[in-house]
Amino acid sequence: KITMMFDPKTFDLRQWTITDAQGKDTTVMIFNTKEGVSFAPDTFAIDYTANRELNTNKAR
Repeated sequence: KITMMFDPKTFDLRQWTITDAQGKDTTVMIFNTKEGVSFAPDTFAIDYTANRELNTNKAR
């Protein structure tokens, strides 16, 4: 289940809560946002090779 809360004036998404199969909630809140901000293209890049190696080593 997902529950989303929006700003009543701007309709901007302000928070969401996800309920997992065990009934546990995870809530994310968004505040103090800035518009018009730029990020470098690699800011949110994921190195899947590094993660794969890390996960492989954990399994040992």
